[in-house]
Amino acid sequence: MGILADMRAAKDVLRIKKGGIAALSISQITNLIINLPDAKKNLPDDQFERVHSLFKELRKCSTPVKMDFEGYIDTAVKIIRRFDAIAPYEKYSGGNELETSLMMEDIRQSSPPPKQSAGTIDAISLDNEDMKYVNYIVQNGSNLRISQNEAETIVKIITLYHTAGKTASLTAFDSFALSTIQNDTLFRAYSIMKIPFFTSLLHTNGVLSEQESSDLNTKYGDISSQRLKALATEKQENL
Repeated sequence: MGILADMRAAKDVLRIKKGGIAALSISQITNLIINLPDAKKNLPDDQFERVHSLFKELRKCSTPVKMDFEGYIDTAVKIIRRFDAIAPYEKYSGGNELETSLMMEDIRQSSPPPKQSAGTIDAISLDNEDMKYVNYIVQNGSNLRISQNEAETIVKIITLYHTAGKTASLTAFDSFALSTIQNDTLFRAYSIMKIPFFTSLLHTNGVLSEQESSDLNTKYGDISSQRLKALATEKQENL
């Protein structure tokens, strides 16, 4: 999403407030209502990293949707709730913190916050935007035979990072990676290539640093290679 599109979005919101209709994307609305410099200044480093990661994720949602003022407010509130689940929104709204805090009282009371997972992906449900990302992963991983279930799992792991933190997310990824290796076969041998694909998604979404991604690729690559060698030995012994 470019600078001109973001500038146009600000003008479109003014038109919407006057009773008009405009096409806005989640990316544009996120940019309008989230102030990253304030987040950097007012939040602890770990919270800022998660806020920044979610910001980057939502900035990928660039499909414009026609909406009136009610539609704009509804979308903005949904976005705010996702950020507020990570850190208090009034700390990085870009507005007066006290005024925003009073507004947030109504938002928090009008609907319960998003479900917090107790360190697992089981309680996480994916919305329409999440499913668009799932489809994107399946399409871009078609040469690796990435399944719908695998794509959904990796998106849930990314979501878990935003709601429960890095440790919970990496614990879930460890189980997922080991399961991927365990279910691999000598004939397919996809796990050696699949896991770097998955860690690259975690890196892109701010869950892993570049070095952490590389370290995990080495760790699971070794495990996968050992399993495939064991399968090859077993096959030779059975001949």
